[in-house]
Amino acid sequence: MPAHASAQTKATRARVHYQNGLQAMEKKQYDTAIVHFTRALELRPRPAIYFALGLAHERSGAIPIARGFYERVLEYGKKRRGRLRKDVLLRTKDAIQRLDTLATEASTTPTPQPKTSTIQVHTAVPNSVVYDGSALLGPADGSAITLPTGPHTLIVRAPGYETATIRVLVKAKQPLSLQVALTAVTPESPPLNRYQIAGISTATIGGAALITGIILSVQVAGTRDDLKLARATGRLDPGSEREVTAWLERTEAASWSMYAIAGAGAISSLTVFLLDDDTISATVTPVPQGGLFALSGRW
Repeated sequence: MPAHASAQTKATRARVHYQNGLQAMEKKQYDTAIVHFTRALELRPRPAIYFALGLAHERSGAIPIARGFYERVLEYGKKRRGRLRKDVLLRTKDAIQRLDTLATEASTTPTPQPKTSTIQVHTAVPNSVVYDGSALLGPADGSAITLPTGPHTLIVRAPGYETATIRVLVKAKQPLSLQVALTAVTPESPPLNRYQIAGISTATIGGAALITGIILSVQVAGTRDDLKLARATGRLDPGSEREVTAWLERTEAASWSMYAIAGAGAISSLTVFLLDDDTISATVTPVPQGGLFALSGRW
């Protein structure tokens, strides 16, 4: 598949997951929405998806993770000036201000603050993401990630690569930097479709028929030589000659039948392979306007 076609397929799949996440959000199924938004982010990282993940985590009560995703939107805008939609930027700033207000209100009640530290996960693979167990932390691009102290199981994933699992112990005020090497997955051969199976079957039958025809032709040629020699030496009686002649006629007819079957098999195989069309078509559900964002234009 060409690179541009593969990119279009990923973009389409990402849009479908994103839309499914929006629908789950409207139903207040936040865990389901997080799953779909996470898959969309793995396929095609976009600021709108970071914002959607932040909102889903916020509504599910995971405030620190939600803030981390909101900050990713702002980082995206800084790195790619002019490419961040204004409505996404405004919604993100409002969300961060809302979390700050909640934090200020919560600070009036004395509660023990958990100890945290930062960790950076680097990979050379684009679109790689890092999880803390089942919770998505963000892209594994070396950005600082805040985690509470204690043991953590980090999982790094990227499309087309084997998953890497790292166990780390996060200590207060001791930042960690990890360099993770991902191993590419060898793609499996796709299963044969019905045209390919039919073509191989007819080719096999045709090949067997051709070999049988050649064997019979060799036998006929050898028997004719023996018959000529017997006639020349006078060692062949009329009855035996008739039997040998009849056998030669039957065997020669059989060999030509085998050649005909072989030819038909070759033509059938060629026809079947020419009919084989391995084009993949994707049906995409139209995206309704409204919801968190309208999926039109740039994300």
